Amino acid sequence: MSMTKLKVGIITAVVAVGIAIPSVMQHHAQTKLTEASEALRQHSERSNRLVAENQRLAKLAKQTSPAATSNPSLGVAASMVREPNRPVAEQ
Repeated sequence: MSMTKLKVGIITAVVAVGIAIPSVMQHHAQTKLTEASEALRQHSERSNRLVAENQRLAKLAKQTSPAATSNPSLGVAASMVREPNRPVAEQ
């Protein structure tokens, strides 16, 4: 009789582990998907902010562009700003 109880206990333990493993694996996969989703959401938000900033700067550049071309000294200053890595002698 005790051997039968031992067998039932072992079978119950195997079944419990068989049920628990997929549950743990599914939880792990869900956690990874949640983290990936959060990273994509943050990337999307940052991208949207950068697009808005780029549009704002493009609009600002359009507004200030005619003034820079009408004043020769501003045109030189603008060319120096556009090419910061070039030595002053080459500009």
